[in-house]
Amino acid sequence: RPPPLAALGGERPRAEVAVVSLESAGPTPAESAAAAAGGEEAAEAEFERQLEGLILDSGAAPTPEAVFAADSAEVVAEALNLLAVNLDCRGNERGSQLLFLHALRIRRRLFGPAHPEVASTYNNLANLLRSPLVAGGAGRAYHSGEVRAQVEALYRRAIAIRERVGPHSPQLAASLTNLSVLLGRSGDAADEAEAERLLRRGLAIRERVFGQEHPEVAHSLHSLANHYQFQRKDFTRAEGLYERALRMREQYYERNSDRVAQTLNCIAALKRAQGHDQRSEELYLETLSIRRELSGGRHSETQKTAAALLRLYQKQGKSREAAQLKRDLSAWRREAPADATAAFLHASVRPNPPFSAVPEGFRLLHAVTGHQGYVLKHIAQESRANKVTAELGATDGGDAGGRRASPSTVLEQAAALELHIVASSEEALRRAQQLCEAHLKKVHEQMASWARGHASSRRSSRGSAAGSSRRESPASGGPSRPSPASGGPSALTLADFISVKTPTRPPRAERPP
Repeated sequence: RPPPLAALGGERPRAEVAVVSLESAGPTPAESAAAAAGGEEAAEAEFERQLEGLILDSGAAPTPEAVFAADSAEVVAEALNLLAVNLDCRGNERGSQLLFLHALRIRRRLFGPAHPEVASTYNNLANLLRSPLVAGGAGRAYHSGEVRAQVEALYRRAIAIRERVGPHSPQLAASLTNLSVLLGRSGDAADEAEAERLLRRGLAIRERVFGQEHPEVAHSLHSLANHYQFQRKDFTRAEGLYERALRMREQYYERNSDRVAQTLNCIAALKRAQGHDQRSEELYLETLSIRRELSGGRHSETQKTAAALLRLYQKQGKSREAAQLKRDLSAWRREAPADATAAFLHASVRPNPPFSAVPEGFRLLHAVTGHQGYVLKHIAQESRANKVTAELGATDGGDAGGRRASPSTVLEQAAALELHIVASSEEALRRAQQLCEAHLKKVHEQMASWARGHASSRRSSRGSAAGSSRRESPASGGPSRPSPASGGPSALTLADFISVKTPTRPPRAERPP
């Protein structure tokens, strides 16, 4: 608005008033609404692009069309969603991801892209993909890359949908808390500040819905305490929140429970950071006792607590206790399915015929390994091999941070490609070899198909093509195909949803907006 006349020293000429008013006039309500609508459309288009990329990278096969035509499609989607959660809890990340994607396709087709059930699947899928991002180790290699952007987009879309349902729902609080975990680990000050705001809002929602004393409130308190301890280094505030969460969890569960052990473990780490080694040792010992009783020494959480206590013993100079705990920890790790003492068998599989010519722009290594190595991990799981890896020289010419290798270099690397198998039994080794040979054959077929499609798209861009058949976005169910003659979903098995195809994602610059 223009300043008052008194502030300008009296009256002004009419023309001057008109100029000031015109210059300072903001957009009309209609213009503001149009701008907001345009921003929402742009955000939705960007999300759809990211979702399409995620599905293409996953290598998930098209969802069986018979599911969509059945009256029980909604039940099938819920069953797939629950089974995916179960597989995630059991460590089968690959199977979980595929089932989540099929559940997402079904729900989007049935309810549309902005339904609460769709938001639930977005949230669950983001939780699955977030785990390696915040766990350290190998996940840190792509912490700031495309996967993190996809996970954040899934969370924000789930939050936007749940906001429309109601600003005080427990489901909204869960998504807010989940996104805060991702943002809090980014190392960016703005992200960490937003993470704290999300945590506080999630806590306020849960207190409003459940009251001051409830396990869901305790979960928010525990998450907020983690933020203060590990991101803000505010140990005093973190300790107060942990104590409140511990009291609630003891009331609702019992002292000898995994939830209580989770909080005790964090308080032990806090006490060590504060220099209270004796108290930290006591809490670690209690946590270790609970986790050993509930889950056994093979469980990863038990081993994490034991490793933390071992480091504390070494710091304190308690060599006898450290030696005993180290022996226990080694024994627990030997109990794991992949026994380090096993006599491993090795084999290598080469494509037949070799990849003698790689079309320009085709990401061969990406096609062979799959997104985050999921295809090779799937082969290892199916065959019960210990590990399946690929070697292709330094890079495949289209996947090395934007650097493009020369055609001769790509040809040499492609010709040298091998899949290496490590297994602890002859049966697993043979099965892995068969799956690797079949997979490399599919890569040959996909490479040839990609080359034909790439050439066709170039001709279309020059106007030689009169039109193209409309394809359905992978996010909404994949290309349509006729229903099986056998009829509805009763003829389907879980294998129809777990099956994969080799990813055929084109280079980023050529993907449609």
